[in-house]
Amino acid sequence: MPVQHTLDNGLRVILAPTNSQAVTLNITYRVGSANEGLCQTGDTHILEHMMFGGSKHYNGDKGMWSLEECGATMNATTYLDRTNYYEVMQPSKLTKALALEADRMQSPLLLASKLKSEMRVVRNEYERQCNNPFSRMQSKMMNLAFLEHPYGHSTIGFLADIEHVTADNIKAYHHKYYTPCNATVIVAGNVPTDALNLVKTHFEGIPAGEVSSNYVIEPVQHGMRRFVEQGKAGIVGIGFKAPRGLHEDAVGLELLAYDINHNGIFQPLVDKGIVYNITASWQRMKDPSLFSLWASAPDPDKAEQEIWAIIDKQPHFELPIDAVKQNWSNKILSSQSLSAELNEAIAMGDYRDVYARHSVVQTCKHEHMWKYLQRTQATVGIMKQVQDPIPMPTGIYDMPNIAIDDQIDTNTLEPVLQDNICFVQADHVSLRIEYNSTHTPVINALTADMITKCSEVQMGANGVQRTSEATRDGFALSYAGPTQSIQLIVDELKNNKLNHKLHQTVQLHANSLASAQNNVDIMVVNVLRHKLLGDPMPNTEMKELKQVQTLSKGVLPCKITLAGTQDTLNIVKQLCVKGFKTHTPTLTPISGNTHIVADKTSCAVAWGCPVKENAAVVLAASILGGGFAGRLMKTVRDQMGLTYGIYAGVKDSLFVIKSSFNPTLLQRGCKETEKIIKEWQKGVTIEELQTHKNMIMGKRLVVKDDLLKYITFLHHNTISDQDILDTSLQDVNNAIKDLQFYRVTTGKQSKV
Repeated sequence: MPVQHTLDNGLRVILAPTNSQAVTLNITYRVGSANEGLCQTGDTHILEHMMFGGSKHYNGDKGMWSLEECGATMNATTYLDRTNYYEVMQPSKLTKALALEADRMQSPLLLASKLKSEMRVVRNEYERQCNNPFSRMQSKMMNLAFLEHPYGHSTIGFLADIEHVTADNIKAYHHKYYTPCNATVIVAGNVPTDALNLVKTHFEGIPAGEVSSNYVIEPVQHGMRRFVEQGKAGIVGIGFKAPRGLHEDAVGLELLAYDINHNGIFQPLVDKGIVYNITASWQRMKDPSLFSLWASAPDPDKAEQEIWAIIDKQPHFELPIDAVKQNWSNKILSSQSLSAELNEAIAMGDYRDVYARHSVVQTCKHEHMWKYLQRTQATVGIMKQVQDPIPMPTGIYDMPNIAIDDQIDTNTLEPVLQDNICFVQADHVSLRIEYNSTHTPVINALTADMITKCSEVQMGANGVQRTSEATRDGFALSYAGPTQSIQLIVDELKNNKLNHKLHQTVQLHANSLASAQNNVDIMVVNVLRHKLLGDPMPNTEMKELKQVQTLSKGVLPCKITLAGTQDTLNIVKQLCVKGFKTHTPTLTPISGNTHIVADKTSCAVAWGCPVKENAAVVLAASILGGGFAGRLMKTVRDQMGLTYGIYAGVKDSLFVIKSSFNPTLLQRGCKETEKIIKEWQKGVTIEELQTHKNMIMGKRLVVKDDLLKYITFLHHNTISDQDILDTSLQDVNNAIKDLQFYRVTTGKQSKV
């Protein structure tokens, strides 16, 4: 159990030691978008961006992002009731991180010149959200559900407020709220014995300030509210007024949401094709918020009627108490995730909720859940799908439901054990298993998803988290859960039946593909991989979903990566057979530029080049676009403010540089990016090389803090620590000087 201390100036300090190798520093300010008043919306979020612009004693190269160059993973998030800033790092860097955080709490620069460039970044982030139909619907629902409480406006704010904010506004907002009495310092993980004294040294001399307050109470809703939108998807959303986060029933609603999402109260609607999928969304907040149901459907009006028909019956369900408790336990396994959970509990009003909820959940009752799902307390949103006014690359998503033979001849799939084994002394196991397949990515994704459908209810009841994904050469499944669930996982992998829930799974994939076609960020990488490596475009493969009778053919076991105890290893050995082949892709470079036009509020751009991955290429990519320490973020984002983010990396034989721009900034954004790429190809410096070696080695330590991330890293990584350390400056410069990049642009039409 963490221990809380309170300094004389009101600053709360929570020390939460674990057996982690890394340490996480998290500063939670109990101020969020709910503290914003009229014409202030978005101020908290803009201030979050500005807080990375330097402080009185730490500016420029010595600013916050210098921690990233030491290998720290760092960022900040803004939400309704809180803002937090965090760094995950080696324990030796904690003192530096505390000094930087204390200085920007007391003396951030918040310069008008920085605001001017940063506003373009925030505007780009706003436009990216507008491209997402679900985000638009969610924002509209909150606007209508909360007429007086500030939960009614989104964290990013209204566009008019964003565009008219001034540096003086931001400084006043910071002075009012960013004070010790409104803040909590969390140190989690590998906590030094003198951590409390270190916090006192850097923060104790800062004036206390005034406690923030928000006394707005939303009036009782006495009738259903509705809105209708037109967009690129068929969506129905129903939001219900629900209690504040620290109310006992709020914990009970987590049980209802978990059951809906894992055990299928609304599954009959999916089986009948009335909805493609339906999920419950519930996050406990400081004040009463919304418990929401969201469904993608071919006919949203009909889907809404059928959803109400089930709600009105208030069906009985088994409370998934053990599964939810296991899910909570999973969330605090790493120092970063533990600090994140403490951060959310602080925003609700009491950090101890992270542990108290385990006992509270035992007393929840069924009838207390359904009483909140009342029509008079509901806000209903419908998005009706309209035809895209601008032709897309292909138009195959208006296909009717596919009639598929449910009788599929499947083979037992057995993986092969590799050397990537990590032993931990814990009651938790993480497992990643990969298969080779000659099928297309869509078929591989469908196969992986169908495997996980076999024992979906049983897995959920045991608190096992699963993900599936298509890879370039097949597909992969990842599992995380309690150690006692390992036999359940093994049984699923050995005894799966791919015809289970086939029809509805196909419809889910069809809907997912349709949504992806409207996402410029997904489109741009798909086109790039298609042009450079010959990977098939997902939006040309729908017809192949009719051929699922051949799903199991050509699927070969590849390898397992495991984080667990010796006992779990012995059980997993049941899955293993000897011998497997790996696939080496053929690289076919292409020159020229491709433009895909879509009616979007922002453009996505990607530059790509086929490569053979090695330490020199990885280091080169990091120097070019490895976070804020990379050349691209330092110039295109931080200095010029042309984009929310621009990054470079190497994955699956492709070197990718990716960004998004407002259409009016597209031409300049591409020009400045390509200028930096050309300078980078002339050569990098020894100082840059050493910095990015430190970054990569530091991040490798941090990733060990999270078992599931660690096994994914082990599973994919082919470059040893020594390879990174031994790479010379000449190796890196030789690797990049002859690279020729191909550019793809997706988004609103603009001349480039």
